[in-house]
Amino acid sequence: MELLTAKQVGQILNLSQSTLTKMRSDKYKDRFNFVLPFIKIGRAVRYEREAVNQAVSELKAVK
Repeated sequence: MELLTAKQVGQILNLSQSTLTKMRSDKYKDRFNFVLPFIKIGRAVRYEREAVNQAVSELKAVK
């Protein structure tokens, strides 16, 4: 399992780190079309590469 930082995921999905932070927040969950699962390790947030790749393929399928 390869873990990615928010910065790496932001570059892959062309999203800012602040947008990724909002996506993780319960307050903003209704505003986004997909959920990107994340893992917290202490204060650090990481994303599984496989989940990010799946999100990319789902977004491409919608277009």
